[in-house]
Parts: sequence; C-alpha cells; structure tokens
Amino acid sequence: MIVGLIIDLDGAKECPADTPVMGRTLAAYPLISAQACKQIKRHYLVTDSPPVKAVGLQYDAVIIDPPQGETHPDAAARVAHGWRFIKDDVKTEGSVKLVALLFAHAAAITTETLDQGIDLMLSDPRLDSAMTVTRSGFCHPRAAFREDGERLAPFITPAPAPQEAWFPDLAATVLRPRCLDAMGKEGPFPWLGANVLPLKRDGTCPVDHRWQMPLLAQWLKDNGVPDLAAVMEPQPKPQPQPKQDRR
Repeated sequence: MIVGLIIDLDGAKECPADTPVMGRTLAAYPLISAQACKQIKRHYLVTDSPPVKAVGLQYDAVIIDPPQGETHPDAAARVAHGWRFIKDDVKTEGSVKLVALLFAHAAAITTETLDQGIDLMLSDPRLDSAMTVTRSGFCHPRAAFREDGERLAPFITPAPAPQEAWFPDLAATVLRPRCLDAMGKEGPFPWLGANVLPLKRDGTCPVDHRWQMPLLAQWLKDNGVPDLAAVMEPQPKPQPQPKQDRR
C-alpha cells in the first residue's frame, strides 16, 4: 500500500494554509495531487485548523489531530505522529510500501511529480527517499556570509569549486517506511534517510509571505492548473431593458 501524508504547520500568521490562491486554498493543492494520484490508496492530513480540516474532508483526507500537549507546531514531531497513526490505521490491511510526504504550504505540486517519485522508488529498492529540489544560484552556499564581529565573513572558507546547489522545496518526498521508523530529531529533514534521489524541477519554496503568492499562482498556471478565482467572483446581473415610452 502507498499512502499520502500532508502536514499543516499551523500558526502561520501571514499565510495560513487556508489562504486563497487562484480560487482554492493553499492546502487544497497538495490534497488534490494526493487524491488524484492513482498509486496512493489513502491520504492523511495532520492539522489543528478547522478551515483546513474542512478542506481536507472535501478531498477525502483522513484527518489527524496534532500530538496532545504540543506547544508549537514542529514538522518532525507531526510527521512522526502522523506515521504512528497511519501504521495503526492500516495494520489490518497490509504493509505500507511508500509514504508520499507533502506540506500544506508547499502548494507547487502536481500528480505527475508524485507519480514520478513513486515510480522511481518502486524501481530501486536501495533508495531511502526521493525528494523534490529546486536550483537557486542566488542562494548558493558559496554566496553566503556569516557575522564576524561587526563585519561579514564568507560562510564557507575556502570557497569550494563551483557546482550546482539544489534546495529542498518540500513539495513532495516519497519515503520508505524504514526512514520514518528510524527518524530522529536532528537536521532539518530527519525523515530522508541516507540514500536520497533528487526530483529536479523548477519549483517554488513553501509560501510563508503574501509576496510569494503571485509567484505560486504563476507556477500553477504554467503547470496547467486552472484559475477558479474569476469563476467564483460574483458576476453582474443582467439589467432589464428600459420600458419604451408609449405616449
């Protein structure tokens, strides 16, 4: 069985996952992709937000409440919590082969990308995971600086030979269950494992600020997602023809 796990990191003040973009909420896009992927039998959504829960139910997601006693949304904790719930939920239906991990704020995702990652993972059992990554020359580690007293110093010294840098965009990660079972708390992506295949693409980062919304909207349009915003806007009602003067 292959399942999907969508994580909503509640608490974003500027752009919560129910923020509208192109006539849908941010959270709708990963949910739509998981629902439309024929290889994913069931998908789950971890969220504490009533509006996001409603969106999840609209797209047939199984809703998982966050861990009890959680004081601040933590990605690793919610992934681990969601995985424990999934294992208990499917224990009478067979084993889980793969987990497609998505995030509610990472809306730049399509079903085609999920299918690609799943197919590659199924074809090579040596892989721990396959993760979407985006190239960014401007944010290359060689161009970064650190504070050195009141001055700036190169973050990496000496600077390594030029090579491409690829950044995780959190749109999709297809994982072996063994990675989730062995997941610790160290590093920004403790669920990846050691043998990671890049799913290279021109994507966008998760949406944290409103200035990112036009970039996301353009990406969605470029990837064939229809804009429902204009359809949902109230349309002007037709006006009756003026009565003719019969004098």
